[in-house]
Order: sequence, then structure tokens, then C-alpha cells
Amino acid sequence: MKLTHLSAAILLILASCNIGDLEFNDLQLQDLNPGVAVPLGSATYSIEELFQDIIEDTAIFNNDESQLIVFTYYDTSVFEIGNDIVTIDDISSTGGLNPNLNVTAGVSTLTFPISKEFVFEYPASNEERLDSVFYSMGTLSYEVTSGFECDLDFTFILENTIDVSTDQPVSFDMSFNYSGSSPIVSTQSMDLVGHKTVLSQENGVNVFRATIDGTLTVNTGQGITLNDSLAFELTYSNQDFQSIFGYFGQDTVSVASSTIPIDYLENATSAGIYFKAPEMNFTFNNSFGLPIGLQLEDVYAKNSSGDSIFLTGSGVDSPFIINYNENDITVPEQSEYTINVDNSNLQDLLEIGPNSFTFPITGFANYQTPDGFNYVTDESSLETILEFNMPMEIRLEDFEQSISFDVEGSYNENEPDSVVLIINTINDLPIVGTMELQIVDADSMVTYTAASGIILEAPRYNVVGEIISPGETTANVILTNEGLEALKEASELRAVFTLNTPSSSVNDYFEVYADDQLTVNLSVAGTATIDL
Repeated sequence: MKLTHLSAAILLILASCNIGDLEFNDLQLQDLNPGVAVPLGSATYSIEELFQDIIEDTAIFNNDESQLIVFTYYDTSVFEIGNDIVTIDDISSTGGLNPNLNVTAGVSTLTFPISKEFVFEYPASNEERLDSVFYSMGTLSYEVTSGFECDLDFTFILENTIDVSTDQPVSFDMSFNYSGSSPIVSTQSMDLVGHKTVLSQENGVNVFRATIDGTLTVNTGQGITLNDSLAFELTYSNQDFQSIFGYFGQDTVSVASSTIPIDYLENATSAGIYFKAPEMNFTFNNSFGLPIGLQLEDVYAKNSSGDSIFLTGSGVDSPFIINYNENDITVPEQSEYTINVDNSNLQDLLEIGPNSFTFPITGFANYQTPDGFNYVTDESSLETILEFNMPMEIRLEDFEQSISFDVEGSYNENEPDSVVLIINTINDLPIVGTMELQIVDADSMVTYTAASGIILEAPRYNVVGEIISPGETTANVILTNEGLEALKEASELRAVFTLNTPSSSVNDYFEVYADDQLTVNLSVAGTATIDL
């Protein structure tokens, strides 16, 4: 048989490779002679995909109007404890009536009219001024003790507690029939649901009024002494309000105290990713009927090492005011507030690589409003929506990322004499860096480093900083015998990138847009001597 030495194409047969899902782009490769380049695969990565390995929580990638990528985290909390703003406790009022009559027993029936107005206090827990209370629950009780040794009929009218459906005041009709012994006790009660109490202020105290109108009937053989009297106790108990109006003072309330885990910030900072213009956008939907000053000075970030730093700056030095709807108690008022690098040290908080933010938000009712019209309903709440935005204007410092290509089973029985791995990168991202090519076995162990220090070229920019052409690099990596042996047992080829933004040493930041991407093409070529 005649032996012929034929320079042939690469004999790394790809039929058994699991690369069917990879996109095979047109490859721009240097010519090799002898040999034919065979594509192993092509992968295109956006900045979102490059960062996806370190982002595992609820953060979201969005694009703004200019298609700049914005990395966003959302959180919502609701403060809805109206009783922290104003509280009404049980109220008990007592009163009495002594007509100062001296009537001896006679032979005929005598009648005497009685009438008296009472003014009772209706205090609030923190001396709030109350104009009206609409009840969602509560009981009104009235206990009367008659010391008269005669018959007594009267109506007790609560002028300021009113049935909402009829607009009529509450009244109790009482009758005492004297049968030879006294005192006589009678009790009545009613549900306060569907009622309101309208209040006024006298000497800085909330008050309401009641009236007794009735008749003393002295029958034959009965009488009245100067000491005979009527006593009563009026109680509003277990009260809660459907709505309450007035002015509720300037109390301090704890609006929220929540800790938000944000692991991606720790991952990003430790990986070498820094954001130029992070901002916290707060949206407040306030259905409490009063302005609230919110203080953020106790907000802090903490990392896994226990280091923490508090939010400071002009944006948090003093409370900012959340407004309310003065005209419609059913419609919340929306307010917005932004914390950014111009009014705070927010960037310093991110620099420590935090894994959590804690938001103890303190509220000051009627902040800078010493008087006014307030209301609270049983559905009042303050919803706080946090939108933590980090636009992808970033700085990278030795950020590492890898791209893998499956080459398991690439060899057949005809082994090549030499192998050249060809890596072509097309870079539309504002990054530079180096690349290392590794051969990895089925146990994910790196068995051979084929090359290191391959330069990833930066794109070209115009005078306004826009990318006008991608950076392109093609590198040929010749495998040694050791590399060839590693390739026989290889499961994957891994391209490991160490990325930086240009001029990162002087803290320059670069914008990343939705259509920016990094494309990596991997091919292989080789020669073999074949006996024919």
C-alpha cells in the first residue's frame, strides 16, 4: 500500500457535541493553512445576562426612554393604624338633679316640671380637638337612680349624639313608679353603630350636651323633701370610629420599620460593579386626613460582615411633608420623594456591599401645621412604595464572568497532530479587559489553561461618548501536547473574562444600553497526517 501524507481538515468530529442550541454566527477568523476552522459555537451576551449570575432576587431590568438599562428593586409597606393618630377611650360622665322642693303628703295629686341642661367632657387620649365622631362600634349606657318618694317621668336627650339615618338626637324615656321604697335604679343601653357625636370646644376641652325634661308626680300620700334627687351615669364604652374629624395635634408615630434583603448589592460590589447614579424613589399614597412629615435619618445599610452606614445628607436632614386630600376623604393623596447622590450619601451605602437596607420611617402628624382640619377613617392608610433604581451607568473593576462551550466527545479515533483554538470577540459594551481560555473536565475541574491575557478590545466612541463601532479581537491559541491530552477528556471550553470600564482608575462611568452586547465566537482548526 502506498502511503500518502494528506494535510486534512480538523479531525475533531463535532457530531457528538451538545451544541445544537448555540447560534452559529458568521465567523470572522484568520486563515489557517493547512487546516479548516470548524465552529464550536457562538454566544451573545447582553449586560443583563452578564450580570444574571449575581442577581438572584426580585430585581428587574428595565429600559428608560433612551433604552438605557435600569436595574430596579421594588418594595411596598402599608401603615394603617388609625388609632396611632387619634384614639377615643371609654368615657363616663355623671350628673344629677335636685329640684329643691319640699312637698308634704296631700290629699290631691300635684305635678312639678323638671328641666336641666348638662355639659360633659369628651376627652381624647392626647388632648386632640374632636369635631365629630362616626362610630363603627361602641355601646352607650345610661343608669339612673331616683331618690324621690314619688312618681317620676322624664326624657333624657343627648343633643349631640345623633342617629345618622334620621338626623335625630338620641333620647332615653324613663319612668319610675314609687311603690314605697327608694332609691329606684333603672338602666338602658344602645348600640352606637350608625350614630355620630358632634362636639365643640370649651376652654380647650371637647364637650357635648344633654338635657333632662320631665315631670315629678306627687300622688295622694306621697311627698318630696329638700334632699330628694336624681343621679345618673352616662357611659360611652368600647368605642371605635368609622371616621373622626377635628385637629389631632402633632404626635410622633412609627410609620414603618422594615428590613429589605438586597443580596445583589453585596454580590455586585464584591464582584466589582459600581453605579454612578443610584436613587430611591418613594411614592406615598396617603388616605389619612392630615399632613405627615416623614423622617429617613435612621435608614441604614448593612453588609454580611456587620458593617453598617446610615443615610445622611440634605435629603434626610429634616422631614419631608406628605400631603393629604382636604376635599375627599375617599381619595388618597399621592406624594413623591427621591433620595439620590445629590442629596444624600447613598453611594457610600452601596460601596460597603450591603445585603440589606433597614427603613425605620418616623412620621410627625401635622408637621409644621399647628392647626387645621384633620380626619381619619377606619380605612385610612399610608402606603409606601419604594422603587430602588440603579441606571446602568456603571464602573467595573475586575468584574469576572465566564462563557462556556460544550465540547464533550469532540475526538474520534483519528487524533490531530496539532490544534488551534480560535476565539473571536465582537464587543459593543463599554468595557475592556482580558480573557483566559480554560479546558474543563466532566467534574468541572480546570485541567488546562490554554491561554491567558488575551485582550478584549474596547469599542470606538464619538466625541459625545456614543459607540460608533464595536471592538473586535481574534486570537489563535495553539494547544500543546498537554492541552491536546486535556482536550480528549474535556467536557467544556470556558472563556473567563476579567472586565473593566475604560479609565476605571479615575472613576469614569459608562452608560449601557439595551442593544449593547458582547459576542464570542469559538472555532477550532487543526492538521493531521492520515495513511491512505
